[in-house]
Amino acid sequence: MDENEQFRTDEDTKWFGVRSEGIASMKTSYIIETSRMRDFLEATISSRGQPNPKLQFPIRCLSYLGAHYASVTPENVESPVSACTTTQKGQPTTGEVNLYPELSTTGTTIPIFLADCEGITGGEPIAKRFQNTWFDTQKPRRKKYRIRAKLGRSEVVKDLYPRLLYTLSDVVCYVVSEPSWQDVLENLLEWSTTGAQHTINQAALPALIIILNIEDRKISNEWILPRDWDVHSEKDNPDPVTQYVFNIIKAFKAHKNDREIKNPKRACQYKVEAKDESDPDYELNGILTDLRRSYSRIQVHYIPRTGVRTIDNPDLLFQQIETLRERILAYSNFIQGLRAASLTQFNSRQFIIMTDYAFSHFCRDPEEPFDFGLFQQLTAVPDSVETHIFLVKSNVFDKNIQKYCQNAIRNFLDVYMPCSYIHDETFDLKVRCSNTRTGHTKGHQGPFGLFLTDGPFETGGIDEKSFMQSVEDKLQALAMNTNMDPGSGRGTWKSQVDKEHKKNIEALRNCGAYPNAKASKSYDPDIGSDTYEVLSLIRSNVEVILDSTLRVVESKPFIAGRFCYGCLFRKPEYALPCSHIICANCLRENMSTDSIYESMATAILKNCIICGDDNLSNRDGWPFTVPIRPDLTNPRVLSLDGGGVRGIMQLVMLERLESLIGLGLPIGRFFDLMVGTSGGGITALGIGIQGLSASKCLKRFKKISKKGFVSKPGMNIPGLKRISMFFRGSVYYVSSFEKVLEKKFRQGQPTGVFGLKNHCRVAVTTTVGTDTCLIANYNRGGTKKYLESLTTLWTAARCTSAAPTYFDPVSHEGSTCQDGGLNVNNPVQLAYQESQVIWGDNTRHDLILSLGSGKASHPQPEPTSTWLVPAPLLDLWKSFLSTMSGEDGWNTFFESQTSNVKARCKRLNVKLPGEYEPAMDAVGEIENMEAIARNYNEPYTKSLLTPYEPILGNCTENKLEIIADIMRAGQYFFQLESLKYPSSDNKNFVIGGRLRCLLGLTEIKNLKKLLARTSHFRINQAFDLKIPTSVDTLTGFNLPINFEHEDPKSPVRIDVSFGGTYQTAISGFPKDLRELQEYDDKVILNLNEAPNPPRESADTAINGEATNIAGGVSFADVKEESSTSAAISLSNILQGDDSQSENELSIVGTPDSE
Repeated sequence: MDENEQFRTDEDTKWFGVRSEGIASMKTSYIIETSRMRDFLEATISSRGQPNPKLQFPIRCLSYLGAHYASVTPENVESPVSACTTTQKGQPTTGEVNLYPELSTTGTTIPIFLADCEGITGGEPIAKRFQNTWFDTQKPRRKKYRIRAKLGRSEVVKDLYPRLLYTLSDVVCYVVSEPSWQDVLENLLEWSTTGAQHTINQAALPALIIILNIEDRKISNEWILPRDWDVHSEKDNPDPVTQYVFNIIKAFKAHKNDREIKNPKRACQYKVEAKDESDPDYELNGILTDLRRSYSRIQVHYIPRTGVRTIDNPDLLFQQIETLRERILAYSNFIQGLRAASLTQFNSRQFIIMTDYAFSHFCRDPEEPFDFGLFQQLTAVPDSVETHIFLVKSNVFDKNIQKYCQNAIRNFLDVYMPCSYIHDETFDLKVRCSNTRTGHTKGHQGPFGLFLTDGPFETGGIDEKSFMQSVEDKLQALAMNTNMDPGSGRGTWKSQVDKEHKKNIEALRNCGAYPNAKASKSYDPDIGSDTYEVLSLIRSNVEVILDSTLRVVESKPFIAGRFCYGCLFRKPEYALPCSHIICANCLRENMSTDSIYESMATAILKNCIICGDDNLSNRDGWPFTVPIRPDLTNPRVLSLDGGGVRGIMQLVMLERLESLIGLGLPIGRFFDLMVGTSGGGITALGIGIQGLSASKCLKRFKKISKKGFVSKPGMNIPGLKRISMFFRGSVYYVSSFEKVLEKKFRQGQPTGVFGLKNHCRVAVTTTVGTDTCLIANYNRGGTKKYLESLTTLWTAARCTSAAPTYFDPVSHEGSTCQDGGLNVNNPVQLAYQESQVIWGDNTRHDLILSLGSGKASHPQPEPTSTWLVPAPLLDLWKSFLSTMSGEDGWNTFFESQTSNVKARCKRLNVKLPGEYEPAMDAVGEIENMEAIARNYNEPYTKSLLTPYEPILGNCTENKLEIIADIMRAGQYFFQLESLKYPSSDNKNFVIGGRLRCLLGLTEIKNLKKLLARTSHFRINQAFDLKIPTSVDTLTGFNLPINFEHEDPKSPVRIDVSFGGTYQTAISGFPKDLRELQEYDDKVILNLNEAPNPPRESADTAINGEATNIAGGVSFADVKEESSTSAAISLSNILQGDDSQSENELSIVGTPDSE
């Protein structure tokens, strides 16, 4: 293989490199990352050194040795290109950074990969003459990072590469040949310190192996290690060559001779205090000390240079390479052990996220150090349940809760709280240490990475013991005060806890621990001096944490958390105008109670419970008003099939439904959950998250389809299409599709996915590998099932619609995403399961509506580009094409349900007249598909096998009209106020309450339209109830009713008539009497301090004293009940249970199980 071919083949191993674009002073530099490392990497080894034609030799040897152990033939081994005859001295061979697998570790728990980096001089590499395609960002999965600073190629190689490789590596191999120790040590120290002083909070430092690749005539025989050398014990017992180099390093001190290494120079460059030779502590602050501060282990290894003279022992070279391999494996396992112990061991997904974060970080600000601790916090790397507090309904401090609290404070001290050491000897400034306890391996470092001094982590007065005691004292005092109140019960306990929690949040805000520009930070006498002292101590540490956090989350603290900062328990969901995100429970508990009507179906929050922001801040959106689903109502779910441009038919049907409902509200107002795939996912993002009407979304969809499907050259020429696809990879330009997606989604609000700004929860599907994942506005993500949702709507749209061969895959937070339809083109089953995760396994639905993208006698013909689909996805791809109508998925789901559930499941799918279904990229047929969908009609068939059928009476209307009536009727709900049991005077149950409406005071016009269309209510099939003409819509719809129910086994019905021959059930009905009884027991009674007859009260003796616990919980009872609840909650966590209902108080802040 000639030189040209070798370098071109080696180009496929490129990992990342620098590339400049533009002319003269207008040039901009970029880091281009290829897809080389996307499918692997847990341990990385960097090879660096002086530019020399022989430096590729160690990696070549390691590659072939690994292949030997893996039984891989040499011709299949990837390794660096050796030097050629035209190589000049000092000229690097490798261009940029290449990556090679160590084949014997492939498939193991910790696979090893070898990163070959060009020399430190930054000269023109030989590879550049032959490699000119690796930086083509039009190729799939390339990433481009703009370097903000004006750095030349030499500066990038000398400064930026060391930071990246030091940050990402477990072992650094520094190769030296023909050593001039003056130059070697200066270059090594510069390379190492550049990396070390640009990382902070680094729990596991890389190991350093200095490889002496020199002529064998210059060596000592002692440098050849015996075959039985134990690499695991050499930290305390360095081998002769290591000791030899250590002695050379120690000999270099600060002399006047210009050829010696000057401490003052290093002090000036790295801001380390210079030491004079006469200083008795000089050796402790010398070169070796600096290196030991940068690496967890330092070892020197000798490999003889071949080609100089005949090696006496032909096995010598192999023996030394094999020992080097053993050292690398041992050190990698050692470093990974340190990572595991400090909860910073990344899986492959997290490592990909970290590389992306590191590239972005160093390109954005080369001078700012990479903060491992902050990255750990933002990505929630530790996923152990024991690192987070969780509380249950009966909040006590038994042994189980103590364990979690102890682990929580331990985790706070280890990962979040910086060291309290203050250094006041650096440039007459007081500098606080930035390292946390876990990341304190290098001693004290300042915020910009400079070394301050050695020393242990300092807690600053916060310790586990005092924290545990303060929690226990507070809980006991609170419980005692609660139980001393006459008639105290669960309601009193909850009220007291809420009151204390709000007081604590206010105190934290006032002393500056929670961000608030209006905070006075003044002493509040109601808090108490002891408490204020503790809060001030917390504030001083939180301010330091925020200082580093702000640089990443763009001055928006407490926004990107994985648990609600309002309660520290549940998952955040609702995005407030100030951008803070709180859970549904915090929204309900803090909403305004000025209007009884509004509190039932609308939450009004006057200010942020975290930062205190309100309408006085001149920020749009206050008061924050959002619909909420009242008790005793059922959710409505929308499932949207994939199908590319065929999704136009879904939008036409939604537009027709919107018109038939006739209330002047966008269609998304009538659904509580939407799950969409591919084109259906794009629709869900528009009507669900942005709240667009179906008409506006339809216009947007047309523009996206027509401007986003731009063919690459040659794709429309039959004879050239296959050839063009071979070179171009996909039919359409990704850039055109992404550009129009971004433009259209930017025209609405919000533009981000995560955080509910209305009531509707939305998820879109995507395929990662062969698994289906979700990007959801109600789940932050970061788990196997839920991907990161702190992203833009157009990114989510790309992830759900990246159909193979049509568009390239998209990389999203470490995952390679393709069209969600590959696994579930009809996501109705997934939508049903998500509703159970959100609202509980026993959730009943008002409506589960599945919308298809059209069906015909035969699926679309298989495209000619199928041969380009990767083998692991080929079966999924073919299944996707053959089942795009979604009917198979619907039938599977529908037939698996009970008759009660089937009664609420509806499917709309346009029957197309042709023999074959249109292709998913049939842009030219959009107008025709739209016209067919506008004329689509299908008769409605009632379910006669269940009493839960929503329609009462005879109906002849078509399915679209009936579904519109179901959605309109769902705006009414029933508020239970009393439930009387049968007695001697009345053998029936007597149910009392009010008919209410979901439409709030901001929707009075829509409410009037609803009332105008309403004829009457049919109450339990017994009597009709007319709406009084005197209804005051300014106070909302509020109609008192009382009625009887005879048979406890039959459901209770409340229906509404819109003037036809049938009535339609209101939300939540028909409903089992048992549900009304349970609600009466759990909610109605707990709202009152004393229970009402006919419930019986009970007296329970505790330690000889009688304590009334009727409807309440004493402190002793709490302890007993809590252990059971805690065990149940913990069991769910350990089993990876993601379920959490809106009203349930369970674990909070605990990452989902992987």
